[in-house]
Amino acid sequence: MIMKVQTAFILAAIALGGLAGCSVDSQGAWRSLGDLPMDKAFDVSKHVIWQYYSVETEDREKGQILCRPEFMQDRGDRFLGPTPARDVATLRLTRRGQEVIANVQVRHERQMLTSQRQTGNGHTYSGVPNDLPSDDAPTSKNISWNLVQYDHVRENAILDDIIGALENKSTTRPATEPAAMPSTSPSSTKPAGH
Repeated sequence: MIMKVQTAFILAAIALGGLAGCSVDSQGAWRSLGDLPMDKAFDVSKHVIWQYYSVETEDREKGQILCRPEFMQDRGDRFLGPTPARDVATLRLTRRGQEVIANVQVRHERQMLTSQRQTGNGHTYSGVPNDLPSDDAPTSKNISWNLVQYDHVRENAILDDIIGALENKSTTRPATEPAAMPSTSPSSTKPAGH
């Protein structure tokens, strides 16, 4: 009896944790944008996400914006150097009752590369000792991208900027270039009339 109660309690805690968004690596960040027209939410969201990524495709009817991958080098697990990596961002807007809900996912992915060398007779090398690939046989490379983690900091920054833009506040994303320093030349420090 006690074992059943403990098991039920553990299962309920796991279910509640999942519903509350307490998973270790949940799929993106969610935020309510409030009661507003879907077109306005889409336009503002598109404008904000353009500040972070280049938009590849958009579907206003589905409320979805897919961004082009942003490529980088990752300190991965390769023995001879960095691993090619990329961030891929997606924004989805849905309506729940009167509210528009925004979901932003920024997937950080690493490139995985596998090579296959074909044997002289056109077959892929099978591992059989006498079935060796010929030196002039073509090599095909299969590239895949594996999810490493979600970038929750960037996801939340994008959502904060969307909400700020909807409230007509300036965005919180830092400028890419420092602001110009005020001039300290003698002519700018003279009192008026001199």
